[in-house]
Amino acid sequence: MNRHERLKISQDYVNEAKELISFGVETHYIMNALYYSMFNAVLAVLDIDDFSGYTHDKIFEVFDEKLVKKKKFPEELFDSLKFARTFRHKCDDDSSCELVPEPTLDEVQSLYPKVIDFLSVSVQLSQ
Repeated sequence: MNRHERLKISQDYVNEAKELISFGVETHYIMNALYYSMFNAVLAVLDIDDFSGYTHDKIFEVFDEKLVKKKKFPEELFDSLKFARTFRHKCDDDSSCELVPEPTLDEVQSLYPKVIDFLSVSVQLSQ
């Protein structure tokens, strides 16, 4: 998958999150859409078409080293991605998941504009 397709997926997740907010869906689902919007933007910026050999941790590490620490990507936006990640379930396999707290509606609504900014910066870096 190329970077333009990843950015399209990222935008689709933002649109999904907006709809989920308007429908009053459980906040975990909204946070998941926001997380994957930013995660796909990261894959686009790094131009990773197949991340099957990577963990999310490794992708975060590479993004931090190549862009955030070199001041090419705003640290506060990277912090938004890390914040969204705290609400993801940690699963060892299909049968064993460590549950995480449900995000509040305020947390989701305050993260949404940051995700828009995250995507905007990512689009600029991907050109």
